[in-house]
Amino acid sequence: MTIRHTWQRPETVPIWAQIEVAATLHDPSETVLLTMTDPKGTVILDEVTMDKDSLGMYIYEWTSLTTSEVGWYRAMAHAQDGTGAGAKITIEYGGFYLQ
Repeated sequence: MTIRHTWQRPETVPIWAQIEVAATLHDPSETVLLTMTDPKGTVILDEVTMDKDSLGMYIYEWTSLTTSEVGWYRAMAHAQDGTGAGAKITIEYGGFYLQ
């Protein structure tokens, strides 16, 4: 997951997830979902769908507000290939500081 480390309120923060299988970019069969928490640990995005940008690259643009908490935000992208017992899951973590 690629996120520039520092943003100013009320900027839009692009959150990127890069999905790979065996070091090769890959599109999972299921939707790539994003969960994000604010500096207090409160979930502010709960499994929202990320948009496909290109092969294996997904993005979600989150717009902070002037009232958004200052501090470190944590993000987790969840990609799933297949369903049931044979499903393969990829999880990517990232974060950024909002000031």
